[in-house]
Amino acid sequence: MIRLQSGVHGTLLAVLVQCLARANGNHGVAAMMAKSAFPGFPSVAETLGRMGGVRMDDVPTGDTTTAGWASELSPFNLDSDFIEAVRARTIIDRLNQARRAPFLTNVPVETGPASGAWVGAGEPIPVGRSTFTNFALAPFRCGVIVPLTRELIDSLAPAAIVAIRESLIRGIAAYLDSQFLDPSVAAVTDVSPASITNALVPVMSSGTTAATIAADLAAMLNATADLVNPVWIANARTAAYLALTLGREEIKINGGTLLGIPLLTTQSSPAPVGSPAMPRMICLLDQDALLVADDGQADVAVSTATALSQQTAPSSGAQSTVSLFQTHAVAVRTIRRISWRRTRTAGVVYMEVNY
Repeated sequence: MIRLQSGVHGTLLAVLVQCLARANGNHGVAAMMAKSAFPGFPSVAETLGRMGGVRMDDVPTGDTTTAGWASELSPFNLDSDFIEAVRARTIIDRLNQARRAPFLTNVPVETGPASGAWVGAGEPIPVGRSTFTNFALAPFRCGVIVPLTRELIDSLAPAAIVAIRESLIRGIAAYLDSQFLDPSVAAVTDVSPASITNALVPVMSSGTTAATIAADLAAMLNATADLVNPVWIANARTAAYLALTLGREEIKINGGTLLGIPLLTTQSSPAPVGSPAMPRMICLLDQDALLVADDGQADVAVSTATALSQQTAPSSGAQSTVSLFQTHAVAVRTIRRISWRRTRTAGVVYMEVNY
């Protein structure tokens, strides 16, 4: 029996992946393995039991959408458990004041507010006029394939489950943060959304002293308009530097506040930006200027009989591939549907910094 901490999001899926891979796709064997080795996670054994009758020889991959395979993950919340694990790591999912909307649904966004007026006794009250525009978010897919060694899959140490869980979460979480913040990320039709900083002119950093940083932060605040639910976003190292330089205990490496505004930190700040390149950035976002769509589901697939093109940026056409069967490895594919859009240009401002 393997003892694991329960209640940690992502663990259910990691256990299922390990059992299914160790059983070479035999759901009955995997279910018995889960029941005996992981009694604290009965939903995994129940899920594998419902998948019975299909072997990896017959169907090389299992996913959360194919009936008779891993679509049974959904009733036991294994896919939503994984999504919750990813949400705890990503900036976009920690923006709890952002506007949420279903996919492909027109959402009116006010672009010009109605103005009021003083009204004298017996005088008519003026009618305000607001202007609106509609936005609809397409269901873009963000995915990653994580190869795992057979030695890791076969290990019965609790640390193996932790390693599998972290491998599944980190890849997609880090990529989403980078895509959300990187100014160079433009929208690609039917493929991906633009980052919230794309096509914006950054505020230029004037230095690294307390005085220059204070002036730069003030410039960022002045560059925005109508801050309703503002939030700072910065790299964890940048937050640590701000805390030390400004002498502010409320700024912490894992967040806190800056000038009374919530601060969110990420280790996945974009790669060097600007010209000349600056290694990091600070972003000020009004969450009221952000529209997000997310159905809260994941498509998860496991395979031991696949040939992979081991490229971080694969292209179409003939590719050099590596056989998982030949290398005695396992591949786990995760896909998440999510989309976002900046609804007001003045609702986002960023600054390139070298600290």
